[in-house]
Amino acid sequence: MVKKLLIVGIAILSSCSASANGQVAEFTIRVALGHAPRSSWVKAMYKFEEQVEKQSQGRVQVNVYHTGQLGNTEQILEMVYLGAIEVAVPGSAQLEAYVPEIGVVVLPYIWRSDENLYAAFDGEFGQILEQRFGKMNFHTISWLKNGFRCITNDRQPINTIDDVDGLKIRVLPSPVVMMYFKALGAAPVHIDWVELYEALKMGVIDAQENPPFFVGLGRFYEVQRYYSMTRHMNEPGVAVMNRRFYDQLPKDLKQIVDKAGRDAAIWQRAEMDKDNAQMLEQIKASKKCEINELTEDAIADFRKVAYEQVYPKVIEKQLCGPDTKELIDMVLRQQGIKDLNIVLR
Repeated sequence: MVKKLLIVGIAILSSCSASANGQVAEFTIRVALGHAPRSSWVKAMYKFEEQVEKQSQGRVQVNVYHTGQLGNTEQILEMVYLGAIEVAVPGSAQLEAYVPEIGVVVLPYIWRSDENLYAAFDGEFGQILEQRFGKMNFHTISWLKNGFRCITNDRQPINTIDDVDGLKIRVLPSPVVMMYFKALGAAPVHIDWVELYEALKMGVIDAQENPPFFVGLGRFYEVQRYYSMTRHMNEPGVAVMNRRFYDQLPKDLKQIVDKAGRDAAIWQRAEMDKDNAQMLEQIKASKKCEINELTEDAIADFRKVAYEQVYPKVIEKQLCGPDTKELIDMVLRQQGIKDLNIVLR
């Protein structure tokens, strides 16, 4: 608790500094995230900073704190919720404790492509999420790309569901994700990003799941021998702002913040495509971690577990809020599937 209060105090003191042009800003936006500067999430927030400060002519100052400088993901989200800082940039699943509806986003095999995912955010599904976020004192300014998640482990290549059985794997802090990996026979646990490398190195866990860039960014390929292309989930990052802070901004500054967030996200998504491709080649070149593709039949088996064992339980338990099935059907319709019943046949 003392450490957390100290972190908050440092963040609050930082708001007293002047803007880039030397004048005292009317508003300060502190952006916190756990990624290192190499991440396109961090680079996108610097682009957000540059655009907001320029377009507001110094009325708004933006300070970006990366690499967990203000705390781990759970801590910075709590700070934004309470208004101690203005913006946090977690993965979507980290927000389920506040907005359970976001769990739809991380359902395994619900997204056919990146285009489907971002089209949903731009449509009715995104509007509903923003309403739910607003009720929990959050405002979304950016949906950032992560990429399809795949599994690294130190035991064997994963070619079938049987290869996952008994695997102690770090997963996202999501009831939906936990349920899926338990259905596969694994033992899922959550460990914060900043602690994950050491947990893998020390053998506390056997495995983790992330897109290629983050496997490289975290150097997990140094301590994991196999990387299996399960492509089971596509979890975007999301930059969330304290809603009360956003509401107090004048209309023109709200427009500047929202546009800068959208522009940063559009840039970041293209950048992440390149980063994922380049990092996969780097992992291959390292010869420390073997990469294996799964057959279509194997992917179908993984998908079947999701559709037949996980989706019905998620709906029954309303893990994504009272409108769980309606939200799932909405996402599926947007991808050309009439409703969940077709998937479950």
